[in-house]
Amino acid sequence: MRKYAIVLLLAGTSACSVIDSAIGGASDQAGRNIGASMVGNAGAPTGGARTASYGGGNNMSMASMNPAFLNMYMGFIFTYAFSSGGYDVTQVPYKPGQYTRWTGKGNNGKAIGIERAHLFDDAQGRQWWKVKFTDDESRTTVLEGLLDPAQKKFVRMRAKFPDDKEGNEMPMDDSSYYNPPQHLSKESVEGATKGVESVSVPAGSFHAKHVVFSNVGGTSEWWLTEKVPGGTVKQLMKNPKSDEDRWEMELSAYGSDAKSELGSK
Repeated sequence: MRKYAIVLLLAGTSACSVIDSAIGGASDQAGRNIGASMVGNAGAPTGGARTASYGGGNNMSMASMNPAFLNMYMGFIFTYAFSSGGYDVTQVPYKPGQYTRWTGKGNNGKAIGIERAHLFDDAQGRQWWKVKFTDDESRTTVLEGLLDPAQKKFVRMRAKFPDDKEGNEMPMDDSSYYNPPQHLSKESVEGATKGVESVSVPAGSFHAKHVVFSNVGGTSEWWLTEKVPGGTVKQLMKNPKSDEDRWEMELSAYGSDAKSELGSK
């Protein structure tokens, strides 16, 4: 997973973004780039209390991070987990209890992993979601957020950063909005469908629709099926002029018995 690919992915519309709307567009993009450096830096330190690398190799402790930047960092991970090139192409919702796990390549060819799960709905119909991100140094962050779909914002967040022994409640202000991906029309997806292909990923083999859209400097591709939560079994973003500018994730597992790891209830 190269930093360029991450920033390119986030340059479109994001999927789940826990970012203070009062920060403004310029700071919002800067925060996303900081998040990209944090998660994508293969040289990130392995010691210290919740330490992240950003902006040219400087180190920042998450324990002392400005709340706005901490929200940006958490928002980046949610964005990275739920973004589908910034588009909603599948229209297959996760039901409560359903999860998917994904694998890809980080810097130096090392593996990264993402799990996303719709844990459960509360009595008011709000949704608890989990995102679990393992970077290319095998450092894992777990976030569990309570999304209020009616107000389109997160109202609670629990987090366990790589050096934490347990999950902790995180402060969420009243402007932590959820920005959904662009909803593409059925006709648009049909127009971009190249056909049905047999595709094999770690989770199994599927007959999937191959959908291809072009973007600035490359293409975004999906392999879609209605048999898995979320509807996607593989995603590929690439620049045909450079083998290095490539971002690929494959479905490694899915199921319907997702559970909270942080005591969310």
